[in-house]
Amino acid sequence: MNINQNERRQFFRIDDSLSLSYRQVSSDRLAASIECLENEIDSDFTVVSSLAAVSQEMMGTLNKIESSRPEIAAYLKSLDRKIDILGRALMAQTTELLKQPAQAVNLSATGISFQVSEFIQQGSTLELKLLLTPSYAGILSFVEVIGCDPAAPEPEEPDP
Repeated sequence: MNINQNERRQFFRIDDSLSLSYRQVSSDRLAASIECLENEIDSDFTVVSSLAAVSQEMMGTLNKIESSRPEIAAYLKSLDRKIDILGRALMAQTTELLKQPAQAVNLSATGISFQVSEFIQQGSTLELKLLLTPSYAGILSFVEVIGCDPAAPEPEEPDP
């Protein structure tokens, strides 16, 4: 089997669709934006993701409780579901992404590819918000643009 080294990928790429928004962040504001993100209480946008992380942390203890006191564990699971519902309701009221249609993206462990309406300079920094459904998990990250290529033109349909 002869494999061209240039065609081998280190990570899988996945085509999916999700809601996203972005805005350019100037290099002089990047450090302040990251510091704000690290030091602030979770924003409305990331609250569902944070709640899911806490639920995951609690799982080991909940499993121990379930083995000795199943009724208490069932009660705690119900409380966790209620909190998750409240987080989703907050997300639904506060994020602009729920109003946008999902768009096609190509994801890998090292990046994301998506269509934009205007050219973005290579090396630019973006604040990128991704909304994953149906979990309503919000991901907020700062990314560097490594390329912005014009989309391939749509093929013309023949006249009938």
